[in-house]
Amino acid sequence: MVSRSLEDGSLPLVHRTARLAPAGRIILVQRVLQARPISHVTKELGVPRQCARRWIGRDEMARRVGVSPSTAARSVARAGLPAST
Repeated sequence: MVSRSLEDGSLPLVHRTARLAPAGRIILVQRVLQARPISHVTKELGVPRQCARRWIGRDEMARRVGVSPSTAARSVARAGLPAST
């Protein structure tokens, strides 16, 4: 089941079992970028470390490409990872 917070569709889609909404993902990444240990941040937010590492990786990839993390994740899911050079 997918829900939207606003009728106009200005917020990204979030499924009901998502551990973190986009705002929570931003908080997670910001705290880790502030040199806080991932294990502490995940405990505070109540998410598994694997989930946190996934979102941190998506954020790093998005920063390299210059797009939002959700856009980068969708494009990689469609096209696959680029070949390393």
